[in-house]
Amino acid sequence: MRTINIWTDGGCLGNQESDKSKAKAYGSYQIDSNPPVHFDLPDYSTNNEAEYVALIRGVRAVAKECEPRDSLVIHTDSELILHQIKGQWKCKARNLQVLRDKARTELKRLSCAYEIVHVDRSIIVSHLGH
Repeated sequence: MRTINIWTDGGCLGNQESDKSKAKAYGSYQIDSNPPVHFDLPDYSTNNEAEYVALIRGVRAVAKECEPRDSLVIHTDSELILHQIKGQWKCKARNLQVLRDKARTELKRLSCAYEIVHVDRSIIVSHLGH
């Protein structure tokens, strides 16, 4: 059995502005010791959207490596992501419901067991650089 680790993070700059069109969302993930993958998210304008998209893209990327006997540990500093995916917190915003459902679908498609764990922001920064 092998344990695969993935670290995910998303954020948004300028989303506190009155003009949301100026917001710049971005995401990142890292699988094990591979180099981090960073990407812009021009279609999104909130931190939570960016967190979900980073999770979805990371899970899609790791799905190619996952085998039934493996175990996947997803590390996030977003308590919202952790608790909404697990069904422990309500998800009222329609835009986040759609992303939560996509994330759950991707997780169900995995051929290996997984767990999502909350880690301190400093751990995410050490892996992803932001």
